[in-house]
Amino acid sequence: MKTSPTHRHNRRIPSGLAAIVTSFLLSAAGANAAIVFEADYNGTGGGTGGASDIVAIGGTGAIFGNGPNFVSSIQGPPPLTTGSGNYLNTLWPSTGAGGGSGFFAEYTPTSAASSFASLAGTDIVNGPNTFVNLNGGFDEFTRLDVKDTVPDGRSADWLAGITNLDNRVGTSGMRLIFSGLGFGAVRLQLDTGTGAMTNYTKLTFGNGSASGTTGSAFMDGNSDFFSNPGSYHLGFTFSTDANGLITAKVFARQDFLAIDTTSNADLQYAASFNLNASIVEATTTAFKNGVWDQAGFAHGPGVNADYDTMRLYSGTTPTSFGGLAVVPEPGAYALATAGLLGLILLRRRRRHAMLG
Repeated sequence: MKTSPTHRHNRRIPSGLAAIVTSFLLSAAGANAAIVFEADYNGTGGGTGGASDIVAIGGTGAIFGNGPNFVSSIQGPPPLTTGSGNYLNTLWPSTGAGGGSGFFAEYTPTSAASSFASLAGTDIVNGPNTFVNLNGGFDEFTRLDVKDTVPDGRSADWLAGITNLDNRVGTSGMRLIFSGLGFGAVRLQLDTGTGAMTNYTKLTFGNGSASGTTGSAFMDGNSDFFSNPGSYHLGFTFSTDANGLITAKVFARQDFLAIDTTSNADLQYAASFNLNASIVEATTTAFKNGVWDQAGFAHGPGVNADYDTMRLYSGTTPTSFGGLAVVPEPGAYALATAGLLGLILLRRRRRHAMLG
């Protein structure tokens, strides 16, 4: 029996339930709105991608776990924090070599749209100049359990969120490194072709500097930030104005909570600069659009770190980086969404049955 026009209004979601559904969808989807790549480590690295694999969004990942210097593996439970799922553990074995560096994970984007190349938009023409246009961000969570006792006792020597993003061909392209330093700071390093970087201006505190001759910028946060083992939420953003001036910001906080990128509360360093597109893009694109690696460095055995939820945002600068326990995993989000939709449908059927 068809429902009469006078009864059609009963098919609407009740206002209270609608508010709950809307709030949930906005909070869950909004936190992930600009995410094009996300590694959650909730699987064994089967190479298929998805919520139960290493990479949940935008590609696949592989763990390098059997090297003589690094032992890397997926761990959990227990998670790093409630609701966060598995994580990546990286260890310098007690029986390993005395120190050095090595790779412990490799990530393969599905396409350029889910790679670091997606940070680079259409070049901006400003008078006689054409500038590179960067917009987006990256964040990650790490737990440094063991202090590196050589040479200065700071855990940051072991931290390396991104490395080997090298798209340099001759003097063009860019290289990006996001890592920790021996003096306890987090560094965002951007290397370009000679003469490509101009108008470098330090906007806030920190220890950053740039060289116009080599096109290398070091955006360093506060010294001794990683003075002790603990939990950290780290990130950086790029934004470009209509004149082609890029602003880069480095963020860090000593817990797994959210970072507000519109505030200076967790800001470690900020700088602005122009990048000459004719130099950066002379023989290649601005950023690498293929695989990228994660690496670590340690001075001695027994040093280890845990990583969870690495996210890449492109197209626009994220206004916040959600906390580790706040952002639902893609699988959990889909399951909860299905549950809410099921609740809505069930309520509709009951109302329709009561109305005959």
